[in-house]
Amino acid sequence: MAGKQPGNPEKAAEVMIMLADHPNPPVHLYLGSDSYHLAKDKIKTFDTELEEWKEISFSTDFKN
Repeated sequence: MAGKQPGNPEKAAEVMIMLADHPNPPVHLYLGSDSYHLAKDKIKTFDTELEEWKEISFSTDFKN
């Protein structure tokens, strides 16, 4: 994929250097539109599954 990937490694390196001095860098950072979209899709899938099993999740709480 050299030279044909959507992300530019030089731009990614610039961002990493900039973040090295940032007072509050992100814990997770997805560089490139491809990784951003993969993460968004994963979050959507996770959220759907979380809601689907919400009742079971809550059923394990102590009753107040």
